[in-house]
Amino acid sequence: MEGKKKKKSMMFKKYIGIIVLVFGLISLLGIFWFTGVIKNPFKKNELRIENTNILVDDIKIISQLFTSSYYTEIVVDSIKKTPGIFSDYNHQLVVVARGTSYIGTDLSQLDTSNIVISKEDDKINCTLILPSAKIFNTVVNPSGFSIFIDSKGFTPDEVQSTKNKALLEIERDVLNNGMLEKANERTKKLFTDLLIGMGFSKVTIIIK
Repeated sequence: MEGKKKKKSMMFKKYIGIIVLVFGLISLLGIFWFTGVIKNPFKKNELRIENTNILVDDIKIISQLFTSSYYTEIVVDSIKKTPGIFSDYNHQLVVVARGTSYIGTDLSQLDTSNIVISKEDDKINCTLILPSAKIFNTVVNPSGFSIFIDSKGFTPDEVQSTKNKALLEIERDVLNNGMLEKANERTKKLFTDLLIGMGFSKVTIIIK
């Protein structure tokens, strides 16, 4: 019985010690905060025009902003003539390619000339100039290629050349369907919301 009382007493002292330690840390942080050694991490930073370099660096951290992907299926063919005794033979290769293009905006080359921060009365406005969206990459997995027609008259290099042609056709389809324009609109909205959230009164996004 005495052992249990002793154990409870030790546990009680342990909890008291933890509570005292926690309150001590809170008090210490409060002193540092009050004296300015530690600033409030939850306080919104005041916007200043001279913060342009910092804003550029923050945006460049993103480097490549992926805004959309586009999946499509393309059919391409190649015709090859082989001379014959009486007439030429036409060999045909038809390839079906199923692939995805990844579209976005390259932010890695931004500098201070891409951002103009101006003050109007007590409001701070921001103009951000961004490059137009582009296709970062187009991926067709090996299983994404199907040989629909093969008259066996093509070398492996010629087959690969036809597959490369399919990749170009997928990217051409991206352009024809206005996917870059849609990506630009998404980028505009993203940065408008971001900069408004940072405290700018008016945000203008220019795509070049």
